[in-house]
Amino acid sequence: MGKTKLRIVIVALLVAVALITAGCEKATDAEEAKKFTITYSAGTGTGTPPTDDTEYSVGEEVTAKAGTGLTGPSGMTTFTGWNTKADGTGTSVSASGTYKVVASDADATGVITLYAQWS
Repeated sequence: MGKTKLRIVIVALLVAVALITAGCEKATDAEEAKKFTITYSAGTGTGTPPTDDTEYSVGEEVTAKAGTGLTGPSGMTTFTGWNTKADGTGTSVSASGTYKVVASDADATGVITLYAQWS
């Protein structure tokens, strides 16, 4: 391969990498610009969970609400905090602890639900 053809191939590869990288940055910018809301669920317990009307951005740290007013299910009377999955396999957040907003924790509408956990 001649030097001219090699230079053309190298330039084409660099342009392709630049275009791919620019596309990735735009997706990240869009994700960061999206606002998320947090809702609270009593999980397997009962009572009225706290509410939060604030909109949050990816990476923002949120102080989780207390579980005041919630009652655990039979045999599980201690509120231990919150989790992003109802079954407790997601991100755990202690009572009044800090949760860092992550886009993958949200549903398709941008709502992140924190479920009460009990022991």
